[in-house]
Amino acid sequence: MELSGYIYQTYVTEVPPVQIEKIDLFLDNTTLQKGEAKQLSVTISPEEAKSHKVTYTSSNPNVVTIDDNGVLQPIRSGNSTITVKAQENNVQNQIEVYVYSKVTGITLDQTEIYMRSRRYLPNKWLY
Repeated sequence: MELSGYIYQTYVTEVPPVQIEKIDLFLDNTTLQKGEAKQLSVTISPEEAKSHKVTYTSSNPNVVTIDDNGVLQPIRSGNSTITVKAQENNVQNQIEVYVYSKVTGITLDQTEIYMRSRRYLPNKWLY
């Protein structure tokens, strides 16, 4: 009786780690009120790269700052571009935010004010 033999070969191939391919940003309202913190929602693609690190930066930290968890802190009126960038490659995305300060009061230093009204007819202003 003759037995046939089997030959087994094992191949080891190193699979490169999955890198971030896309970063999506969402903020329910890009106009922020001074002093009211907001969470920036960040979605990483593909799903397997979700645990990879990203960095957050503000182009104008005097107007709004952003921490390592994506929390925006509006400081004063103005605008700023928020950038979220993958640490491992150059994939990034940006969102423009605007900060305003709520008017809490108006002080007039005049005892009389004169206002002039005007009306608009098609293609013509009337004074």
